[in-house]
Amino acid sequence: MKRRSFLAGIGATTAAATIGMPSILRAQAPISLNGAVQFNDDHAFNRALLRFEELVKKYYGKPVNFTLHRNSSLGLEKQYFEYMSQGKAVDYGIVSPAHMSTFAKAAPFIDAPFVFKGIEHMNKVVEANILAPIADEVAAKAEVVLIGYSGGGIRNIFANKPLKNLADLKGLKVRVQGAPIWSKTLCGGRHEPDGDRL
Repeated sequence: MKRRSFLAGIGATTAAATIGMPSILRAQAPISLNGAVQFNDDHAFNRALLRFEELVKKYYGKPVNFTLHRNSSLGLEKQYFEYMSQGKAVDYGIVSPAHMSTFAKAAPFIDAPFVFKGIEHMNKVVEANILAPIADEVAAKAEVVLIGYSGGGIRNIFANKPLKNLADLKGLKVRVQGAPIWSKTLCGGRHEPDGDRL
C-alpha cells in the first residue's frame, strides 16, 4: 500500500472514530517524513532541506519528525523521485526536472537553458503560476506534488583558450548538466563519454 494512501486512510479512520465517539479523545502520532539529498551538509540543497524542516516545524503547529538521508544514501535524484512516486522510502527532496521526465514529458522544460533572463525573470514566472500545467502533469502522472522551485543559477563555460566569438566555440569540449535537454540545446544532442562538444 502506498504511504500517502495509508496516511490518508489513517486520517479518515481517526476522524470517523472521533466523530462516532466524541467522548473519547485520541492522540495522533506525529507525522514522520523521510528526505533525501545526494550532497553533504555544506551543499545548498542540504541547507535548503534543513530550512524546509525548520519552517514546517515552526508553522505546522504539531509535532513532525524529519529524517534527512544525506550523501546519496538513498540513491541519486532519479531514484528518490521514483521512491516518492511509489510512495515509499522518500517523502521530500530537491530533484532536477530532468529526473521527472519518465513520468511527465513536459517537466524538463522547467530546466531548459536560456528560458529565463535571470533570477528576477524566473521568480516572476513562478509567482505568476505559469509552470502550473507542468506541476499538474507531474502530480497526475507521478503522484508527486511540487511545492517550490529553486535554482536557476548562472552557468559558465571555462576554456583553456580565448573565446572571442561564436565561431571560437565550435568544437570546444564542455561538460554539460546530465539532462538531455542541456546536451540537445548546447551540443546538438551529441553526448560523448569524455565530454560533449559544442
